[in-house]
Amino acid sequence: SSHTYRIAMSPDTPDPVRNELTIVDGSVAAVMFDFDGTLTASPGDTAQRCRKQAELVERSPMLGPRLRALREASLTLGIISKSTENTIRAALDEAGMAELFDGPVIGKAVGFEGKAGIIEEMLRAGGLRPLGAGASLQQVLLVDDDVRELERARQRGLQ
Repeated sequence: SSHTYRIAMSPDTPDPVRNELTIVDGSVAAVMFDFDGTLTASPGDTAQRCRKQAELVERSPMLGPRLRALREASLTLGIISKSTENTIRAALDEAGMAELFDGPVIGKAVGFEGKAGIIEEMLRAGGLRPLGAGASLQQVLLVDDDVRELERARQRGLQ
């Protein structure tokens, strides 16, 4: 069964069903990762800056080969997070993973339309340059631990 949430989300809106947000269709050219709770272990509301670096260093042996495989498949990798860009870049440098992310690293990604709205604006403005002119949201995959962000992404046409 498929659930569709096409209403404005509020604190009372039920969470989307996580296992329905795992299908990838078509040709993905860019992958935008959340940072807190996705690349690091602790979700954003519980993460501390010094812990984020340690967690990314701890997870780098697992993440590194997978991210490298995505880059070798010519995918553009970026990060979009509510954390600051400085926090993200410092953690990437500490973990030796900065070179794997050739796409945008966007900190303080907070907006009414969620990360999907920010990605859509960035694509429209040419901020995902490797995708070229005429790129569509369908070519961008959002990887996030927040199912509401994933549902917003799906509603806008991201994967």
